[in-house]
Amino acid sequence: PTGFTVAVNTTQEEFEIVEPKTIISSSTTKSTISVDIVSNNTTYTVTIDGVDATFLSDASATEAEIVSGLISAIPIAVPTVTAVSTVNSNEILITSVDELSEKNVELDSNISFVKVTSLIPMQSKDFGPIVAPLDQLVDIKTFIAGVDSVTNKEIPVLGFIQESDADFRARRETELAKTGSSSVIAIRDRVNLVEDVRSTVVLENFTNATDGNGLVAHSIQVIVDGGTDAEVAQAIFDTKPVGTDMNGAVTETITDSMGIDRDIKFDRPTEITIYIEITLTTFSDYPSDGDDQIKEALETYGTENLFAGDDVITSRLYSPINSVVGHQVDSLFIGTSASPTLSNPISIDLTELAKISTVNIVII
Repeated sequence: PTGFTVAVNTTQEEFEIVEPKTIISSSTTKSTISVDIVSNNTTYTVTIDGVDATFLSDASATEAEIVSGLISAIPIAVPTVTAVSTVNSNEILITSVDELSEKNVELDSNISFVKVTSLIPMQSKDFGPIVAPLDQLVDIKTFIAGVDSVTNKEIPVLGFIQESDADFRARRETELAKTGSSSVIAIRDRVNLVEDVRSTVVLENFTNATDGNGLVAHSIQVIVDGGTDAEVAQAIFDTKPVGTDMNGAVTETITDSMGIDRDIKFDRPTEITIYIEITLTTFSDYPSDGDDQIKEALETYGTENLFAGDDVITSRLYSPINSVVGHQVDSLFIGTSASPTLSNPISIDLTELAKISTVNIVII
């Protein structure tokens, strides 16, 4: 029914059904069936999307023979499913190869359904970018007789918090800058549109001498994380002011509409390796692979939240660490060299990018 609620096992973020849905064998991604009647010289039939998979028992039929025969026959007749035995000798598990593809499964009178699985659309109860990692939306909060388990075979599309007036004004200025301005904002926003670009920083020196950042007079420096060199260079060429000099270790040649080659320069951020050392007290519900889960959560946090010029703030690392249950954090040290001993935030320059990797995380 509408309102049936399931939670993410690590965060307890809740998702609910928005429209009633029937779990039924005519629309199932996974079915467990059982051979109930063992008969000699009998045809056993499983029909999937109108295609029959059959097995003819012999004059001395056994349960094992019939189950084995159907397991062989089903995927041959319908290659889009698999069929395997279960822990119960008379049962067969039929699963769609594409876990998001529902099938119409029908059985003859000698066979019956034990369980079926159907797809049910759900959405988060709360507003915002609510995360539900694959196969982690599993804690049933609304108990209904007959519903044994739930899991998500898709990662949800993230929502977002409604824009504030200030955010809307900032976005409006960004959109206007994209349409025709040759400002540093326009360059940044145009480069950010390049596929796989994570972040862009544009520095500008409009003076007549080299500035404190090392930029020559009347020049720009574009620092880009992600994207191919050619596409980034094209984006810079499309928006940079005429006559503006450029700085950068990467040089790409762009041919303009007049057939003239133009050298476009830019930089990639210097990666700053972040070392993390955590001391934990663990409890009985701490997962056996809890250390690995914490390391992966920290690496994911870095990938999704740290961009060029972003400082590493120690207190913000507790959220990914605490996404894993069953522990308390006794100490958390971070640094730019192995075996850090301080908890102070790490300052990152505009030309740098903090990099958190599982191999540089130690949990004690």
